[in-house]
Amino acid sequence: MLPMRRNGQIAAAVVWMGLAAACGEVGTLESGGVTAADAAADSAALASDGKVADAADASLQADVAADAPGATDAATAGTDALVEDLATPDATEADSASTDAAAADVSATDAATADATTVDTIDAGQADPCLAPRAAFDAARTKALACASPFACYGKALASPDCTCQTYANGTNEPALTALSVAAGDVKKAKCTKACAADCANLSATIGQCIAGSCETTSPSCAELDALFQQALEAGTVCQADADCTFKASNTLACGCAAFVNTSKMGPGTPLFSFATMLVGAYKAKGCTAEVSCECPPAEKGKCVSGKCVVAQ
Repeated sequence: MLPMRRNGQIAAAVVWMGLAAACGEVGTLESGGVTAADAAADSAALASDGKVADAADASLQADVAADAPGATDAATAGTDALVEDLATPDATEADSASTDAAAADVSATDAATADATTVDTIDAGQADPCLAPRAAFDAARTKALACASPFACYGKALASPDCTCQTYANGTNEPALTALSVAAGDVKKAKCTKACAADCANLSATIGQCIAGSCETTSPSCAELDALFQQALEAGTVCQADADCTFKASNTLACGCAAFVNTSKMGPGTPLFSFATMLVGAYKAKGCTAEVSCECPPAEKGKCVSGKCVVAQ
């Protein structure tokens, strides 16, 4: 250490001064005599040298004390403590632990909320007495509207269990229509009806059409209604013998001239008859016959020609 080198230099100087003084004495003795004055001077010089040496020793001791292990250890301990404070991530670990705990709390809260929501949903589903009867009504209505024939959708069915509003349905599927009525009654018995969402539509100027396998309530134009009637009439004229062609019907909706059809196919009580009747009602409700006038030839009876009923000439 620098202080030790400095004290070493001071000590060397003191020693060198002592040796020089000693050499002086030797030289004086060798010169052959010591006077009283010389002795006094030597004594004073030695005394002065002793004081200097004592002062140097005191300075050396002070410097050594300053560099003593205790002081060095204290300084080292302070430095070590500072390094330890910087190196020890207590605060960082505490903050990290706090953050992790908060994240865990949030995750636990989210999980608890999800569980509660699931339980509430399940409980609500189990406790709601209206889900089952209303679902049964919807299933029955789907069956009542299912269709395959283009002439089947002349029946009527409830649109919902809450109102008396109706839509067209498959008139050929009586069991499905009956099941739908029963399902609507079950909803009422369970006291699960609701307020009507809107006023009931007027079906007088509408018809039922089989579209994509399900009956839909539509409102065709006058020309479209007449075209549908011609399709039904075409299906009703299929025959095998003259005896089949005994029922008289209109050949068009506009004029109403006589035509003969197969009674078993388009006579009263058949699906084609009901479908054609629906078309006639919508045609009249729309006022489509207001300006139509026709001249019809006489038609006394029908006969089967080439598998089709025609008017006999």
